[in-house]
Amino acid sequence: PTGPTGPTGAGTAATVTVGTTSTGTAGTDASVTNSGTTSAAVLDFTIPQGATGPTGPTGPTGPTGPTGAITTLSVGSTTTGDEGTEAFVTNSGTPSNAILDFVIPRGTQGIQGEKGEDAVTDAAQFTSDHVTNSENLFSGNRLLIKNEVQDVFDGFYLTPEGTIKFNEAGFYQIFFAVNDIVSDCKNPFASPTFAEIGFRPEGSTNFLVSGGKWLNKSTPDNLSGFGIFEVTNESVNFELACETKNFSFYENMPETSVPAINILIHQLEETEI
Repeated sequence: PTGPTGPTGAGTAATVTVGTTSTGTAGTDASVTNSGTTSAAVLDFTIPQGATGPTGPTGPTGPTGPTGAITTLSVGSTTTGDEGTEAFVTNSGTPSNAILDFVIPRGTQGIQGEKGEDAVTDAAQFTSDHVTNSENLFSGNRLLIKNEVQDVFDGFYLTPEGTIKFNEAGFYQIFFAVNDIVSDCKNPFASPTFAEIGFRPEGSTNFLVSGGKWLNKSTPDNLSGFGIFEVTNESVNFELACETKNFSFYENMPETSVPAINILIHQLEETEI
């Protein structure tokens, strides 16, 4: 038979508490140490870092942000700086309506070159009159060319209608400058007007060489174009014109100013194409 229960032994009850939990290096073993005593154990755990899991799925696209402010960018002035200085650009406008002003240093004078060949005989220069009445320089959308300043080549010439006639097919190089023009916009507080001028066959709507610029109402500005074009039909005249007549010539320029319109044309040799 089972005997009677014995008396309770002497001594205090042991305690166990959790101490620290640290992350170990990936790939090492987990460990537990007792930083307490045998009767008041404090268990400190070291758990190794797990391996990196796979990349989760891409989250949904966030909402569209607010519409940003409209920013415009235009070129202001271009100034020649002193030789040896640094080129720099400043913004004379605002962050949302930038006007970039360029300062380009003058280059060092080079050594004298060898004597060149005789002057080309396949070029000519044409101009308009000085501005006295802006409308006298237009015939519809055509800008009227009135003078042959330099005529050293009989391959092309100025017609009485203010167009240019080419006697030889081939490739030509043109530079034109239209000076002292202002926007025709009647509202002085309106945004600048974009003007485009180009060289094209008479009556065509396609420019072969063109140039464009933003103009304001009160300040005269210049517009130019440079490029190469081909003449394939000697019976066609060519004109300097604007697709939209939204500008006029500033009529208060002194008589010593450059002509309102200036054109240089040069016929290219095969080696120049």
